[in-house]
Formats: sequence, structure tokens, C-alpha cells
Amino acid sequence: MPDAVNKPAPAAFRRLADVAADRLTRNKMLRRRLPGGGRIHIDRQLPFLFVCRAQEGRLSEGACRLITSEAAYLIAPSEAKLHAGVQRLCEHVIETLDEVFDAFLVIELWTGADEEIASLPEWEAPAPFFRIVTHEDVPRPLTEALEKSLREVQIGGHAARVAETKCGEVAPPNLPPLFSADEARRLKTQVLGLEISPVFRDPRTGAVYPLVLRELRPQVSRALKRTACAFAGVDSADPPEHFEALGRRALVRAVGASDRLLSKVAQAFDFLLMVTPVNAEQAWQEFQGNDFEHEPDFYYRPLPVDPDLLKRKLFNVPLENIEDPTLAYLLRKKQHELDGQITMLRERGSRRFLLTGLQVYGEVDDELLRLARRILEELLPRDATTDTESDAGGAVDARQFAARAQQEIDAYREIDSSFQAMVELTDEIPSGLMVARNRLLVSEEFHTTEDRVEALIHHEVGVHLVTAHNGAAQPFRQMRAGLAGYEPLQEGLAVLAEYLVGGLTRARMRVLAARVVAGHALVEGATFVETFRQLTDELRFTPRSAFTITMRIFRGGGLTKDTLYLKGLDALLGYLRRHEELEPLLVGKIALEDVPLVQELRRREIVHPPALQPRFLQAPAVRKRLEACHSLTTLSLLGEPPR
Repeated sequence: MPDAVNKPAPAAFRRLADVAADRLTRNKMLRRRLPGGGRIHIDRQLPFLFVCRAQEGRLSEGACRLITSEAAYLIAPSEAKLHAGVQRLCEHVIETLDEVFDAFLVIELWTGADEEIASLPEWEAPAPFFRIVTHEDVPRPLTEALEKSLREVQIGGHAARVAETKCGEVAPPNLPPLFSADEARRLKTQVLGLEISPVFRDPRTGAVYPLVLRELRPQVSRALKRTACAFAGVDSADPPEHFEALGRRALVRAVGASDRLLSKVAQAFDFLLMVTPVNAEQAWQEFQGNDFEHEPDFYYRPLPVDPDLLKRKLFNVPLENIEDPTLAYLLRKKQHELDGQITMLRERGSRRFLLTGLQVYGEVDDELLRLARRILEELLPRDATTDTESDAGGAVDARQFAARAQQEIDAYREIDSSFQAMVELTDEIPSGLMVARNRLLVSEEFHTTEDRVEALIHHEVGVHLVTAHNGAAQPFRQMRAGLAGYEPLQEGLAVLAEYLVGGLTRARMRVLAARVVAGHALVEGATFVETFRQLTDELRFTPRSAFTITMRIFRGGGLTKDTLYLKGLDALLGYLRRHEELEPLLVGKIALEDVPLVQELRRREIVHPPALQPRFLQAPAVRKRLEACHSLTTLSLLGEPPR
């Protein structure tokens, strides 16, 4: 063993060890830079530590980043003169936590040699390879848990290979062990080594492949946490309920800064308002006046931002500094979505608006189109005069509706005084409703029928405004504005609310299906007039309703966003048919595909339960209808809600 092991720890490490003991005793986060390079991060009192030491005198960026996702890690320099200090720091951490835990786990990671990878042709992607290195007395269930998880790792479609080596000392090549077998027993610590083939870097130049590392990182993280969970569950009176509960809870500054910067970019514009015509009523009058023969001209608000400058701010957000792969993934997705929306604003009014929009909101696939046509066939209009988008002849006008909506907002405010939603009458949107951040905008021309009032209020207030409020109570601003791709779930929940309160009519279901048909026509190259005629002649919509549907689809140059209502509703009912709970969907504005990630964040106590529950869910009739959704076989049945 090198002489450095027996040298006293440098004074800087002794001071750091004292700080570590003080903070961990009080169950406070420890995050400090190490003398000579590296960092120690321990989120809270935990019975494990993942370690990566520099090899060949330098830190390996790729290998070290594989453990920075974790709640307890140490990245250490390899200089011989600093080894005693690193060892003493680890001992101090373990001895401090001995007051809390009966045993401790250390897993040290290092990269293997480049030779095997270098021998492959450049075009052949290597399969990941892991070697587990252990002492003879390490319990077999512990290594089995690590091996099983590592075998699930895949990179570029190549499954990982895993081997195991027993040895007297666990350490990277050319480095002394952190602990000998005797020292590990004295500290009641199990020590594992994990050698990882450097598939994430060029074996010839050493340059890191960032996308390969990004793919590998969460998979290795999952394997490490599962192993820690298996270790923590042995002979424990309070084992973790889920391995994800051992993930990070503390939010470091890099996360908050990136979230804040992304939020500033998102708040610089309201996408929906920017692509909503300001002359919808005049355009209808002109279209009607020329016998529906000529496409109307639509006018839009001036852009309040320079798209190119906004993009510069967007891509200056340093997401690469975020250590947590789950949070980095969610914020990166939002960055890409904002990029698409800003591009669409720059291209508003051109064909390119549609092409970019298809990347953001998607096309109409064959399955969704078949579903829409089936609904339209099964729910034929009983009376053409009622098959309208806005129920223009309804008895409830804009002011009456706004007053009812305000009553609902006041009811929520009595439950939670921080509920800051508001209702605003406006002449700047078409004759309908729109939620913009915490405002419910009601067109002054809006009318509806009495039997639709409650449905629309719970759609807008009970879902859109309540989930925005719940998102605002979370530590991430994006959960109020909406994580990337949140619209299908939001609109699915909102339409489901209409059904649950008994206000989802046959006409409303037909409108949602017609939007899909119109969106498909748009993508296939149909003109405004051709789409309008398809809705009136083939699908039997009134001219006014057909105009509104077509306008919403063709606005800005072509927008498929309205097809997400039916798509989201269908996906939500599929979720409910699997007997999943509604409550996890209400924590903020999230995408259905991101529910597992949001649930992970809840297990890590980063995301909190919903601050408010929609009031309508308390009604016995609503709970009965919600239960019926678990076995609902066709969406057409939603157009005939039970009374």
C-alpha cells in the first residue's frame, strides 16, 4: 500500500470532515468542493456513498457524471498526497452516520481500458460492459441486485454484459483502496467496485459522446439506487418503499436557475393568444357575405418579442449543469418545445408555421382519425340548430357566465386563500373562452345554454385554473405554465370534467371529433373552403359551427393543436381503464407520458401532492361516473352522459 495512506490527512480535509460531521448530524445537506478537485454531495442522512476517483492524475468527466445524479456521492482527486484526506473524509462520514444506520454501503466506480473499444470499427457501436469487483465476504444478494439491474442497461439497442470478480482489495487500477477488507469490517461497511467500459467516449481522442452519456446515466443511476435499496432493506425496521425514494431531494442552484430562465422565456409571450385571430367575428360576416366561396383574411396581434433574440435567451439556459437526469430531461423537453413555438411565431401566416407545428403538436394518425369518424357516425345530430361550437343562441350571456365562474373561483379561494385566478371579459378573443395563465378570458360575444354552464366552468376553472394553481405550488415554475406536451392531458381532463358533471353533450363530442377531421384535411392539403364544405356537406355541421372549427384549425397558417382534445381524452380513458388514479394527474400541468417521472419526483419528496382537488370530484354522482370510466369501451358513450 502506498505510503500516502499512512500520512496524516491534510488540514483542509480535516476541516471538511468536521463540517461533514456537523451537517450530517443535523441531517442537513452537505455540498462542498474538495481540495485538489472534485466534490462531495450528501443530500441527507443516507446509508450509502458512491465514489469516483480521478484516474491517471485527472478526473474522467464521463465516469464522474455517472454518479452526480445520486443523493450521496464523492468525486475525489487521485494524487497520492491527498489520498489520506479522502480516506479520512469517507471514514468521518461513515462514523457520523453510524449513529443512524447499522451498516453502510460504498460503491466505487471507475472506467475500464479503452483497448477493447478501440479495436472495433468506427461504425460499430460497442455494447456496454460492467465488471462488479467485491471482497469475498460481500453478501451475494447485494451483488445479485446490482448485476440484475445492470443487465437491463442498453445503449443504442445493445444490451449490457456483466461480469463479477472477487479480490482482496477493491480499487481502480493503480490506486490504493479506500478501505482494506479489515477496515471495511471495522466500519461495518460493504464495499463494491464497478468498472464501466468507456462506451461514452472516443477511445482515440478521449472526447465524450454527450448523447451516449445522457442515455447511459439514468440507467446506471437506476441500478445504483436499486442496489442501495436492496442494501437498506436488509435487516431494516423501516426499509424504503421504493428505490426511487433514495434519490435526491435537495434542489441545487443549477436547477432553480435553469427553471427560472426557461420560465422567463415562456412568460415573454402567450402562444395561444398570439395565434388567435382578433377579427373572428368580422371574418365570419365577410365569409358568409360571399356565400362561403373565398377564404377569409385573419389578423393577429403584433408579436411582443423578437423571436431570434428570444431563442438566444432560450439556448443560453445552461441545462448541461443540471446533475439530476430526470429534471434535466423534463427541462430539456420544455426547451425544445419553446424553441418550436418561437419558430412558429416567427413563421406565423406561412406554410412553414404548419410544418413546424406538426413537430410540436403532431399529426393526425390513422387510429385517431378512425376514432373521430366513428364518433361522428354514432352521434348523428338530432337537431342541426343545436350542433354549434359556441351555442350562440344560448340563454346565458358572457356577463352571466363570468359571474358564475367568479362564484366558483371564490369557492376555491375559501378553501385556499392563495388561489389567485380571475375572470376577465374581453373583446380580443373569438366568441368563446380561453385560459391565459391565471386568467379566464370570456369573450363579450360569448353565449351558451344553461345545461352547458357547469360543464364549461369545471372545464376552465376546475381543471385548467386548479392545475395551474397546483403547479404554482410546486418547486418548478414549468409545472404551472405546463411541462412539454401537457396539452393532451390537460384537455383530456377538462373534457372528462364536462362528462363527470353531466354536461358533455352529443354536439360537444361531435365538435371534438370534427376538429380531428378538419386537422387531417389541413395536413392533407385541403383549403379552408374545402374543409368548411366537408364539415357542412358531409358531416352536417351548421355553417357557423363549421366556420369556427375551420378557423381554429387554419389559424396562424395551420394548427393541429385542437386535435389534442380528442387525442388526450382517448389516452386519459385508456389510463383510467388500467385502474390508475386521477390524483397524480392533478399536481400541475404535466404530460401523461411524464407521469412515471413525476411520480418518481413525488417519491423523492420534490413534487408535492395537489394543493387543491377539483370541487366537482366530491359529488357522489361524479364519483360514480368516474368509476364507470374504468370500463368504458367507446368514447361515443360520453356524448350521452347519465343523469
